[in-house]
Order: sequence, then C-alpha cells, then structure tokens
Amino acid sequence: MTQSPALPDRFRDVEHLEEVMTTPSAALIAALENLPGDIIVLGVGGKIGPSLAQLARHAAPGKRVVGVARFSEKGLREKLASRSRRCRNLPMWCSWPDASSGPPATRT
Repeated sequence: MTQSPALPDRFRDVEHLEEVMTTPSAALIAALENLPGDIIVLGVGGKIGPSLAQLARHAAPGKRVVGVARFSEKGLREKLASRSRRCRNLPMWCSWPDASSGPPATRT
C-alpha cells in the first residue's frame, strides 16, 4: 500500500486544511479507477460529506460524483454548487409506510 505524504506540522488556514483532507493517495486513485460506474456520496451535506465528495472528485476526475443530502445547513448547497458542474434540487422521499407507496419510479 502506498504511503500518503506526511501531514504538515500545522495548517495555515481552513483552505489549507481542506486541501490536505481532499488530496487523494495513490492507493485511493487506483482503487476508484478500478471501480465501475459513478460515485454516490450519501449525506454529502453532513460533517464529512463535502470533504468526501471533493476527495472523490480529485481521486477520480473521469467519474461523475453525485451527492445526496437534505441540505438542512444554510448555505451548504450553494457552497457545494460552486465547486461542482451542476447542482439540482430533486424531490426526496424519506420513508414509506409500505412498499407500494414509495417514489413513483419504484411503485409496481
């Protein structure tokens, strides 16, 4: 397994911290390169979601990275949209009382 570069003694600012956190190792690049299809990050609006999505984009620039979230934190959606090619609001179905009442695409 490839060793990641050593961490700096200190971070200059938040941007430097994010840069370090989202720089992929050679092992991650190789692993994502071998996975078929695109990458979905569930909970991209959570604590580590934005960094994880950015890390995936850096590690696999040829793949589409899709983030799914409720975006309950004010301003997060706009921040993520500024880093991506496109960001859309889509309807979300969170829970279903039974299998027949799920989203329209899954109803039989």
